[in-house]
Amino acid sequence: MGGFYKDNFYLNFDRKKDKLKVKGSADKIIIIPDLLEVFTVDELRKSHAIPFSVSLGCESKFFHLVEKSLGILVKGHTDYHLLYEIIRETNFLKIKEAGNGREMFPGEHFANIIQSATGLRMEYIDCFILGLNLELFISKKLGILSDLVYRSISETLGYIRMPEKRKIDIHTLIELVLESERHFFPLVKGFGVSSLTSINSDLLEGIIKEFIID
Repeated sequence: MGGFYKDNFYLNFDRKKDKLKVKGSADKIIIIPDLLEVFTVDELRKSHAIPFSVSLGCESKFFHLVEKSLGILVKGHTDYHLLYEIIRETNFLKIKEAGNGREMFPGEHFANIIQSATGLRMEYIDCFILGLNLELFISKKLGILSDLVYRSISETLGYIRMPEKRKIDIHTLIELVLESERHFFPLVKGFGVSSLTSINSDLLEGIIKEFIID
C-alpha cells in the first residue's frame, strides 16, 4: 500500500499514486514485534526516513520523537511503543497536512529525480534518503538553514545511513534537473518549518554537483 494521501489509501505504480484509491483512514494501528524481527536494524532505521521528513516539514515536537527512536536503534535496540507512536503520528500529520493543501514533504521532489537518474536501479527509500540530504544541503547553501541547525539535523539524519552517492549518474541527474527552468519543493527552514520554494535550475546545478562530489 502506498499509504495515506488526502484521506485515501493508494497503491503505488511506477511512483505514481493514481491507480487505486479507497476513501478512508486507519482506525487502528497494530504492531506485531515478531513480524518486525525479520527486518535488520539498518532497515528499521531506514523506515524512519519518511517520519523524519514529515517532522522536519511541519512538526518540531515530532522531530525529537523520531530522533529518540533512531538513537535507540543505533544502539541495536528497538522500542516498539515508540515505533507505534511514530507510525501513528506520521499518518496523522500526513492526513492533516494534506487537508491543508500540502502535496509534498522534504525529500520527495529530488527522490523521484534521483531514482530516474539511476535508471530505477536504486530503491525508492534510498533515493528518498539522498533526496532529503540534498534538499537540506540546498537549504544550507542558500542561507535558508543556519550552519548550526544544519549540522544538528544532519547529525541525527546520519543515524540513517546515506546510500552511496556514486551510484548516481551525475550527468543524467543534471540533465533531468535542467529539463525544467525552475523547481518547486518544500525547503526546510528549521525544525518543523518548511515552505514551498521556487529555485532556478541553473542555481541548483552547481549546488547539486557540490553535493554529489563532496
